[in-house]
Amino acid sequence: MTRRHFSDPEKAREAGRRGGRAKAKRRLTLESVEKLLPPMDGVENIIARLEVVAVWAASGAIPGVTAHALTRGCEVALKALEAKLSREIVTELRQRLEELETATKHQAVRLQR
Repeated sequence: MTRRHFSDPEKAREAGRRGGRAKAKRRLTLESVEKLLPPMDGVENIIARLEVVAVWAASGAIPGVTAHALTRGCEVALKALEAKLSREIVTELRQRLEELETATKHQAVRLQR
């Protein structure tokens, strides 16, 4: 047996409208999201962004699929930052290796004299 919360269908419709208006007031807009989410320009900001997304998802402010997409974007941004850092480290190591090889060659020449 189905339980009806309202005996008057008009009262039920009005309650539904009020609930819909309340949900619309909580809905995130692009403008509010841009203000509330930290940029993905560094590891600390990406972590802060993930924390905001987690709170929004837990509170029901965004659907799970949206939270997943935002989280995935953060993962990709972190990987890009990691790749950039790795390239910088490799470049520095190559330069240092060249310097050491040059110094070693000069020492070998001096020792042969």
